[in-house]
Amino acid sequence: MSSKGYVWHFSQNQFANASRNNFKLMNLLSADHNSKLAAEAQIGEALFVDMYNTFDPVRKGYNLDYAKWLEAKGMYKAQTMRLILGFEKLLDNKIPKWDAQIQAVFIERSPEYVAIFPGGRTAFRRGAYDTRISRLYRMFLVVSKHEELKDTSKEVEAFYNILNDIREKQQALEGVVKRTSSILEKSRIKIAQLMYKNLAKLMDHFASEPEEIQRFFDLQLISNKAAISDDDPIIVAEGDIEPESKINIDALTAKFNADTELVVHNTGDVPIELYTTELPSDPVPGRTITVEPEKLSLINCSELGAEENLYLIVFNSSAEKTASYSIGVNHYGINQEEIK
Repeated sequence: MSSKGYVWHFSQNQFANASRNNFKLMNLLSADHNSKLAAEAQIGEALFVDMYNTFDPVRKGYNLDYAKWLEAKGMYKAQTMRLILGFEKLLDNKIPKWDAQIQAVFIERSPEYVAIFPGGRTAFRRGAYDTRISRLYRMFLVVSKHEELKDTSKEVEAFYNILNDIREKQQALEGVVKRTSSILEKSRIKIAQLMYKNLAKLMDHFASEPEEIQRFFDLQLISNKAAISDDDPIIVAEGDIEPESKINIDALTAKFNADTELVVHNTGDVPIELYTTELPSDPVPGRTITVEPEKLSLINCSELGAEENLYLIVFNSSAEKTASYSIGVNHYGINQEEIK
């Protein structure tokens, strides 16, 4: 039989193929493989010590890239939600209010009114985000020409600035998602190639007992890959903290427990401290968890205070600089040691 057109199973990297377009699957596969190599390395056999020492740093690198990508996706999703809510406020609250103010000066269907709403109020419900924001800016320009509508003009301009700022930040985060995705894809290929090399080493080592090879890889993950999809992290809060100030993360009040794991990203240039309290007005306790500037950290809520505490507090101890942070709930399984 001619080999033309035939692809030999062993000439394909099954780890790369199975995890294509599925970063979460590779995260799980590589974590499982790494833990099994670690267990063998503890016995002291040179082959497995070398395999683990080579694989572990690559695994940590992949997990860090994975964490950054997930956080970027979560922040982009949160910013998109802000934009959607902004448009809802525009349609349900702002436009009806401005319309009433405008009709108090110009009757509906008058030339002046039509110039302000050439497509009617429904025009703000149609089109791409940027198109609708441009329509709002155009409305401001027309309204600003009428002295009797100067207060309305100021409101329109202010809300335009808000929406435009949200949109610009959303677009910037979209770029971050693409960049971190590209980095993570390269990391996925790198670790898949190393797992393929490890498979070859194991085949050589266990040539007389090949069934032993299977215990180094979770084949069930590969066979069930369709059921494993990449999760978006739940970003619950992000923002700034004034010098020597603290904030309560309202979104998590009375909702976390000792097992809740947080993804905390210090996005500023001064340290932030985290802890839990019974009341938001309680003083900063003697023991807190510190996250250094530009660092990403996983923190279990059991480390932050008593189990009965209801409030999660972030504290900026700097006397001069504002702190920045992003906090999410970890539901995708990343080990603290792998993202230091």
